Amino acid sequence: MAKRQTAAEAARENTTQAPQTAETVQENTAQTAASAPESATQPPEQPSASLEAQTTDEKAQTENREEPALEDIAALAIRHRVAAWEQAALLRMMGWADGKMTTDAEYRAALARLHGRRLGGGRMA
Repeated sequence: MAKRQTAAEAARENTTQAPQTAETVQENTAQTAASAPESATQPPEQPSASLEAQTTDEKAQTENREEPALEDIAALAIRHRVAAWEQAALLRMMGWADGKMTTDAEYRAALARLHGRRLGGGRMA
């Protein structure tokens, strides 16, 4: 029966403990760092083999970068809350046809050009 009481007590202790906040974790880390000897805080030197592995990992990450997704300009107009007349002006100015696929960044750049053009500017392609 003693085992049941200790298990029940342990369960109560686990449920009644307050969750650690970022401040508590930071205080614990600061206390640990202050009490640790200086040699323990310095990172160990890494052999050159691990450096080579890191550079190959970085190369793999750069190769795996995804290009920005192409989206329909009508969907981009809805996302950026562009009025119908402004969308028509944008299509005319850029020489785009309805249904063109473009990136979000390219669409925002075209909108910026539209907003900065002189009145009666016509096409700017």
